[in-house]
Amino acid sequence: TKDSEAEELKYLIVIDEVHAITEKPITTNSDDADFIMKEQMAKIFSELLKEYRSRGVGFIIADQSPSRLFDDVVSQPSIKVIFREDYPNNLLFSEDPFERQILTQLENRLALVINGATGERYLIRTVNFNLNNLKCERSI
Repeated sequence: TKDSEAEELKYLIVIDEVHAITEKPITTNSDDADFIMKEQMAKIFSELLKEYRSRGVGFIIADQSPSRLFDDVVSQPSIKVIFREDYPNNLLFSEDPFERQILTQLENRLALVINGATGERYLIRTVNFNLNNLKCERSI
């Protein structure tokens, strides 16, 4: 049906170091050029995330300092994969002090996955991909 086709993932856009285009303004002065530009970018990026999802376009957005990003960049994605995050970044993803503590202590390659639609949470371990040997090493 047309509805199921519209929700099918057709394209995936990966943006690493997304702060380069989605960083919050450094000032609250609404007359400042940086403020105006970043506020407009926030509106555009928010609409992009909302509108293109229904057209089969998905986004993987990655950054090491999510607290510096536009609010919608952090709040809109329904599935979040979070690697080790210290304060204040961990506040963005959980109100639970125990869960925030877990986020500060995750080992390398461990991540917390949060499904915003269901509230489910999982811990995952990523594959250790060795570029020198061009193979994936599995470890548990």
